[in-house]
Amino acid sequence: MKSNNNTILTKKTKGGEGGGRGKQDAQKHEDENNESENKNTSKKRKLRRRKKKKKKKKKKKEDKEKEKVREE
Repeated sequence: MKSNNNTILTKKTKGGEGGGRGKQDAQKHEDENNESENKNTSKKRKLRRRKKKKKKKKKKKEDKEKEKVREE
């Protein structure tokens, strides 16, 4: 190890030796994380939409029932 301007330079390791990821691997890993995150958000969005539709349908049904009761 050499000391250069108060920083310690370490020996560079080959692919399999060193801990941590190479630059490309890290980027790939990050992209995978983003993709899965996006999938999750779209799933959540779908569920929210579905829930909203169900709520609307239920309300419509209740309104119809109330209307029938009023007519009688």
